[in-house]
Amino acid sequence: MGYHELRSRTLIVESGTVEAANKVPVTQRMKRSGMRWTVDGGQGILSIRALLKPGRFNVAWFEILNSMTARNDNALYRLCT
Repeated sequence: MGYHELRSRTLIVESGTVEAANKVPVTQRMKRSGMRWTVDGGQGILSIRALLKPGRFNVAWFEILNSMTARNDNALYRLCT
């Protein structure tokens, strides 16, 4: 990975910072009192949250709709109208 070069450029090479940055929002959303999640349900919530926070949800949603209609799968479209 070229740790020496990255460190000389003062870039973070340890995974702890990234892990901590991801742990907080995941923990806040997934571990509230009384919550229980299946793997699929939890992944769905985290995927939506990952799109909402940086303001990318609308772009992603239209991409999903476009890909679904491109495959002639109108089930999702019918649910939204």
